[in-house]
Amino acid sequence: MPFALTVFADPKNTHKRTREVNILREHFEVYVDAVNTDPILIKAKYGESFHRFFAHDEDKLIMYDIEIVDMIEPEFIITFEKELTEEEWNDILEYFEKILHEQYVEDELYLRVKDLVLVQKNCDMKVDEKEKEEPKKQNDQYIFNMEIDEERDMGFFQIDKPFTDRPYTTIIRSFKEQGYLPVFTSLYIDSSWGLGPDNSFLAELWVHLGMNASTGLFDLDSRINDHIRRCSPDNGVPEAEPEVYRISIEELKNQMTNKNKRYTEVIESLRVKRVKRDSLGRLTNAPR
Repeated sequence: MPFALTVFADPKNTHKRTREVNILREHFEVYVDAVNTDPILIKAKYGESFHRFFAHDEDKLIMYDIEIVDMIEPEFIITFEKELTEEEWNDILEYFEKILHEQYVEDELYLRVKDLVLVQKNCDMKVDEKEKEEPKKQNDQYIFNMEIDEERDMGFFQIDKPFTDRPYTTIIRSFKEQGYLPVFTSLYIDSSWGLGPDNSFLAELWVHLGMNASTGLFDLDSRINDHIRRCSPDNGVPEAEPEVYRISIEELKNQMTNKNKRYTEVIESLRVKRVKRDSLGRLTNAPR
């Protein structure tokens, strides 16, 4: 992705930045990260990217890099596949300050930023004539699907969000022990999950799967915080990070099968090589 805009949301109050998200969505595709909000997690996820963080200081938008993210809580981050010049970053800062404060954006500034981000919604994009004549039908509702592999004690859970071209699929290992609970918290590791009615859908899914009777009330914020603590405990062994993929269950299972097949082939190849070396050594009485 040549350009990405991610808003940081407080997991205890995911609607805190609703106004900013709504304004930004009029111009760009916006991702929301309600998981990596601690400076340590932010550095781990975004430290290697070409980026700038943005926040308000006395109602003025400021821009900075990851070196001072410990001192200034970021409101959002913009990342690119390659580094921009300081002049280009300053254009972006000026543009975002104007749209967030609902000020007029000069045509020259708009065009400079448009050329940088390429994918903003207000661009005059060329449309393929075939696509124009035969528009693809988009899914307009949430769809939930799951498969339980009892032999490997794994659960595969797929959610298709409205108006998205790729599903969200998570794997729950040791499913007999963990049950459905990680399905409701693992998805938040993906920065594009947790916006709009995502939480409401999970609340309905919670009831559909009978979680009230087996686990208790939904209480999503508390369960997300508990999952984060288990993945980064102060003491003890951390729990493995959630596994969330933007492919279907079928595609994911095929990838796992191919990976396991390749692993078996490599191990078998190494075993054969060791046997050949041992046999050769014995035939020639080579010293061990």
